[in-house]
Amino acid sequence: RGWVTIPLTLDHEGRPKKPLDLRWPETPHNAEIINSLSWGAAKGIGVVLGAASGNLAALDVDDVEFGAAVAEAIKHKGLPAYLVRTIRQRLHVYAQEEHPSASTTREVRWRGRSFKVELKARGTQVAAPPTPGYTLLMDNPPPLVPSLAAAWESIARSFGIPDQSKVTAAKANFP
Repeated sequence: RGWVTIPLTLDHEGRPKKPLDLRWPETPHNAEIINSLSWGAAKGIGVVLGAASGNLAALDVDDVEFGAAVAEAIKHKGLPAYLVRTIRQRLHVYAQEEHPSASTTREVRWRGRSFKVELKARGTQVAAPPTPGYTLLMDNPPPLVPSLAAAWESIARSFGIPDQSKVTAAKANFP
């Protein structure tokens, strides 16, 4: 797929999510260098997001029910997608951005619950299958989107979640 991968180790909660090498953000798109990483000690595989992986980005949905609803809606509409169920049974929705964006977080309120949706892009990585606990749900090439924020707003709108970019802009202009 042309994605840069890195070896992961266990985080402080015992999940295979932490990069083994602290210099991972500088890992170039070079097979020789990637193959020379500490794969023997790896507990999982991370995918580097942003320009190194062709502007790959991922929505990290931190709610089991909402993640399942998003996955079901994508499948029901027959949309091509690359979807991964995470070790906590949540969801990663991958996309290719036209230009790599900065990572941000949205606070979401849906069905009386509050949770976060991380827009993971430049400067971040995500654990991916075959990392233990990560399951591939759909294996289509990630769709090309203008930005991950635009993709998120489209999903949010389809679930009746208000456009947060306008809320953020309004708050920013408030004296």
